[in-house]
Parts: sequence; C-alpha cells; structure tokens
Amino acid sequence: MNNIIEFNNESNILTRNPTQGVELELVNRFIDFKKNIFEKKCKNDELSMAIFEELKVESSYPDIIFVEYKKENFDKWNENRKKLNNQDLKILYHMYMKKGISNTQLKKQLGINDSIILEAITKLLDAKMIERKNKLWQICDRKNFFAITKIETVEAKINQWNSALIQAINNLRFSSESYVLSNTKQEPNSTTKNKFDNLGIGMYQEKNDKFNMIMKARKNRIPNSYSSLVLEEIIGKRICV
Repeated sequence: MNNIIEFNNESNILTRNPTQGVELELVNRFIDFKKNIFEKKCKNDELSMAIFEELKVESSYPDIIFVEYKKENFDKWNENRKKLNNQDLKILYHMYMKKGISNTQLKKQLGINDSIILEAITKLLDAKMIERKNKLWQICDRKNFFAITKIETVEAKINQWNSALIQAINNLRFSSESYVLSNTKQEPNSTTKNKFDNLGIGMYQEKNDKFNMIMKARKNRIPNSYSSLVLEEIIGKRICV
C-alpha cells in the first residue's frame, strides 16, 4: 500500500538492531496487524503511516513507533527544510510553544548563545517556517505547522507487563499514545490495570493468535516536544526527495 512506509536501516537515522527471538517475532506480528487495520481504515490518500523499529529518540529506543500524518502538509517543503538539525528544531519548538518570542528571550530561556540563535533563525526563515511579527518570531502557519496527527509508541515484553512500563512512560515525552504489548496468557490483574490507567499507558495483548486492546491509552496533544518534530522531519526527508 502506497501510504504506508517502513523505515529500516535508513542511512540518515539512528536505529538499534533488534535482538532476534520470540520478542522480535511478536513485534513483527503486531506490525502486520496494525498495517492491516490502517489499510482498512484509510481507503483514500488523506492519511499515511510511517513505521519505525528501534529508532533512537533522545536517549531511548522504542520498540515500535507508528506515525500517522497528512501527506499534503509536506507539499510546501523546500530544499532548505532538509538542512534543519536537532538544535534548529529545539528552537523551533520553543517558538511554537511561546506563540511569539524575541531573540533576547530565546537566549535567556534556552541558554543558547547569539550565533547559534541567529544561524537557526536564518535556516528557519529560508525554510519558510517562521516569520517576524511585532518584533517577535512566530510560526508561519500554526494550523498546518505539524503534519503528524498521531504518534503511537509500543513497548513489547514477553509474558510481562510491568517491566516495560518505565520505557512506556518515557515515550509519553514525544508521543500522543503509549502502549505496552505482551503475549502473556493471563489477563492483567486489577492492580496492574489501575497502575497503567493512572499513568495513561495502554495495553495490547496477543492471545489465541489475535491482538486485543485491553486498555486504551490516554491521548496527549502533539507536538509535545522537539522530538515530535524530529519524527516529522525524518518522514519529510524520505517523501520529499
């Protein structure tokens, strides 16, 4: 299907080689399951999905990341957009959150020197992502600024729930929904369910060759960190060749 792309061993991203074994087999089956659901849900070209395995996000490697996005939002990309680095995206995200900020405020709030700020602003202007209004830097088009509509992260564990919980919590820093996937035959007890529910973490279980959502994750607004923007840039650099 043309609106599903998988990122495997890409030269421009850092991934970790998954350990061969039962857990990887579980991950691969779940990816096929999610792809099938997405194909049925999106029978037109309005939404697309990118799939990452073991992608380095900040200091961690989520097992799976499913990213749904609007391909049309990438139509305005220019060549300068591909030159942005993580430092530029950190500054861009801060501008997005503040809805208007000066050079002096950027320097004070981010602790970045003038030369780095000026270089980032120049690159963001060339990429047509920011503009200056009332002496403040602002996002050009906030409504269509972020092409991604959903970032779902999944941590897989064999016959366990709680051991994946810390990583699932960490994934909330950049995702809209965070899940733990297990093939344990036992239903999670009420204590485990309450813990996950209180933290907003969802649960998938493979049982009898089927995947069931035991608990839906709490949905968070995105982008919720500059890492959310990094995912968008990775996708854009792939499809805007």
